[in-house]
Amino acid sequence: MKLVHIEGKLRGEVVTLPPLGCCIGRENDNDLVLEDPDVSSYHAKIEQVDGLWRLRDLGSTNGSALNGQPVRDSAMLSEGDVIQTGSKRFVFTSHDSVVLPAAEFSQETKLISKRHRVPLLAGVLVLMLVIVCLAVGLRQSAPPPAVVSAVPENATHLMLRYETLQVTPQNVFRFYLELDRGTLSASVDDLANERQFEREKLLSPEQLAELESIVFQESFLALRTPAVRGTGSRTQIAQLTVRKGRKGNHVAYINSPAEPDFEIVATELSGFAESHLDLAAIAISREELLESAHRRFTHGERLFAERDVNTPNVYLAIEEFSHVLQLVSDLDNRPEYYAKALMLKREAQNLLDKELQDLTFRGQTHRKLGELELARAAFLRIVEMVPDREHPRVSRARKELGYLEAQIEKRRRKR
Repeated sequence: MKLVHIEGKLRGEVVTLPPLGCCIGRENDNDLVLEDPDVSSYHAKIEQVDGLWRLRDLGSTNGSALNGQPVRDSAMLSEGDVIQTGSKRFVFTSHDSVVLPAAEFSQETKLISKRHRVPLLAGVLVLMLVIVCLAVGLRQSAPPPAVVSAVPENATHLMLRYETLQVTPQNVFRFYLELDRGTLSASVDDLANERQFEREKLLSPEQLAELESIVFQESFLALRTPAVRGTGSRTQIAQLTVRKGRKGNHVAYINSPAEPDFEIVATELSGFAESHLDLAAIAISREELLESAHRRFTHGERLFAERDVNTPNVYLAIEEFSHVLQLVSDLDNRPEYYAKALMLKREAQNLLDKELQDLTFRGQTHRKLGELELARAAFLRIVEMVPDREHPRVSRARKELGYLEAQIEKRRRKR
């Protein structure tokens, strides 16, 4: 398998993964060294377990993401996945070359949506105005929306845009799915609950073929947009645009029930997106999310406060704070403890990194001086501090321990 750089000067460069996996970070002893301040010394590891590839975050400060979704501990990898470590993004693929998604897509989308989101009332008013304009345009047999005409008729790639929108006096809920040049992206906005999610993934040729078979059903291509009904206090919109070359269609249902043929395509499309973009995680309610985050934050605080009581407590506290940040990072109004969790995670990570570096240096020094028992104690301390066999420091410490045990046994026999 390979990693393909998406951004920067290395965009398009291919990195072949070793069979045993690849450690990613800023330190020179990583397999893939990234000179990026957002990347931790030992940030993440891509490993093969029982023939399956996984991405494992190694307690990094800024976290790792898979297809825009924060990685909690580890996540399974598949063809076309987009991996992010710090601000660096890669495509996970078995091919030597791939069609790369637009650089910085996810960051720009999140920046725009979070910093420039209008208040709920203003958003509803603007939406109502758009609906009225659309209704007038449809009644006057206006050309299709720009979203369709903007795509050249001779384009050979599949273009798709699907949207469902529900507007009530209490909330605006929007699900948007887009395929552009092989990259499938999705966003969910739930304004009343102040939640926003984004996912993206570069699809393989097989996945693109599957998606094309879903949307290019003859029954859907024959559908036409019905007349717009009155809006009232509630508005519901479902629309789908597909285009490939001269073949395509645009259908929109505004305050009217969708045809069964449209519903079939929409259901299959939603299932495809849920399967490949892990959208099931969106189902958790805001209250459940906050409850889980607060419980982990409290536990992390206690572990860090009792770091001298139990050897692995610092590492376990980092794990808990990482979960907290992943859970609430997409919320507009983050809870008060978010900033404290971020601060404590950095403090704990710096403390752990320094301790591990000191122990490694101490162990290597004792080994060179022939003080094998002291060297073994230092490396054993590393293993006890980090209960993760795959952590780079732990892997190296275990190798050192194996060597030291053999040398100590030789000395014992000579006596």
